[in-house]
Amino acid sequence: MMQELGQFLMENGFEWKKRTSFFQRIYFAKQGTINFYLVNLDQTHFSEKKKERFIELLHVFSEQYQFPMQANSNFAQCAPITFTDSQDSQQQTNK
Repeated sequence: MMQELGQFLMENGFEWKKRTSFFQRIYFAKQGTINFYLVNLDQTHFSEKKKERFIELLHVFSEQYQFPMQANSNFAQCAPITFTDSQDSQQQTNK
C-alpha cells in the first residue's frame, strides 16, 4: 500500500524534497476500503501549504484505494513511515 501511495503522490506532482518521516494510523473496513487515514505531520519540514496539499492528495488516495485482503471485521494498521523522492523524480528535479 505504501508503494501505491508513493506512486500516487509522485504522479500528482508531490515531492518530498528530503527524507520525511511521520506517524500514521489507517483504519480499514472489513472489505479493505479505508475508513480513516490519520497522520501526524507536526515533526515534518512541510510548510502549511505543503501539509494541506499532502492531506488533499491523501484524501483522494484513501477514497479510491482498495486493500488487497479482506477480514471478518474492521482492522487497523499503525506505524511510523519514511518517504523519499524516487531516483527518477530526483533526477528530473536536478535537471
